[in-house]
Amino acid sequence: MNTPNPQTPNRKIGRRIAAGVVGLAALGASALVAPSLASAQEATPDAEVTTPDTQSSDREERREARQERKAALAEALGTTSEDLRESLGNGESIANVAAANGVDIGTVTDLFEAQMNDKIDAKVEAGRLTAEEADERRAMIEEKIEEKINRVRTEGDRDGRRGHRHGPRGGDADATAGVAFNFGAGAGQSA
Repeated sequence: MNTPNPQTPNRKIGRRIAAGVVGLAALGASALVAPSLASAQEATPDAEVTTPDTQSSDREERREARQERKAALAEALGTTSEDLRESLGNGESIANVAAANGVDIGTVTDLFEAQMNDKIDAKVEAGRLTAEEADERRAMIEEKIEEKINRVRTEGDRDGRRGHRHGPRGGDADATAGVAFNFGAGAGQSA
């Protein structure tokens, strides 16, 4: 007579459980890999790849744009970029320089508003800002301009910036909150 082996049913159950676990793991892995493959297929050959060369190029473009904005400000104030830099370095505000040169401050605020809006528009177009974020920044423009035209540099400022985008030295964390419009001002700096 054949007596059933008591371990045989347990082995079958164990194998079935193991097969189920392997199947579930494979199913889970495919769920993770499939979206990655789908997004890879959606990538276009024109997709921009960031390399050190493109980062350097972007940095150079931003530097040139900043220089153009500063030159436009100097022109609006009826002075040169070098004289403006010297005046600001000697503790004068943009409002002081405008008054000393007989320039209506409205001319300067209009220039800053146009520059800031252009910068926001460029970021939206490049996909670096949403329309909602752009609206938030636009709502802050008037306040930023007021701060900028009345700001007086202090000892230790470097071209209106302290610690290149690292916020104020020794300042509190609240000073770095908000949006920095870089017209010679780093994050948390109003210039």
